[in-house]
Amino acid sequence: MAENEKVVFEGMADEKPGVQAGDVVFVLQLKQKHSVFQRKGRDLFCSKDISLRDALCGAAVTITHLDKRVLLIKTEPGEVIKPGEFRCIDNEGMPMKSNPFIKVSICLIGLLWLFCDLEHRFGDLTHATYPHDDRFAQGNLYVEFSVVFPTPKAMTPGAVEALRALLPAGDSMDEDMEDAEEHNMRTVDIEQELRRRKEEYQRNQAYDSDEDEGMGGQRVQCAQQ
Repeated sequence: MAENEKVVFEGMADEKPGVQAGDVVFVLQLKQKHSVFQRKGRDLFCSKDISLRDALCGAAVTITHLDKRVLLIKTEPGEVIKPGEFRCIDNEGMPMKSNPFIKVSICLIGLLWLFCDLEHRFGDLTHATYPHDDRFAQGNLYVEFSVVFPTPKAMTPGAVEALRALLPAGDSMDEDMEDAEEHNMRTVDIEQELRRRKEEYQRNQAYDSDEDEGMGGQRVQCAQQ
């Protein structure tokens, strides 16, 4: 269903003796933000946090859908989920218009359209009239996984050594480490870091500009002498 699309309940308006009842027409409005789901066309997107252990050893994750159904998705032990990886749940996006087996009276809180409990007021929504459009089909639900790594100092030395023994070894160094220069790293918030670097660059540019103007005047005097 699209923005400003109409749902028509024929003959459901006010009734008067001798006058044919009119229609009740709902115009669907898209709300821009939802706390869990994002809508792109007929598809829905959401994100879930999982622990590093679950990402490596198998996870069971629940998602409360817009119609309050709880979806359970599982990964098998050894089925690794990478940070930022997407998984798809087929046919759990936006419902297909004109499909009587799809319950379209979902209360779309926030992101989607607010039907205001239309079934309670007007009966089964499958009796409503929708303009036909073959472009609309049942959407999918895409889940993006964010892997939550342990916080600093959360792992004991013994746990670190146990993990080192269990996990596959990394790639070997291409060059002799004796000839390499060792450097330290620091953890940064990249947005703050880039903002700070930009401000620092602008200050340096302003300082260099002022310094060049002063030195330029002195050089002219020297040339005159």
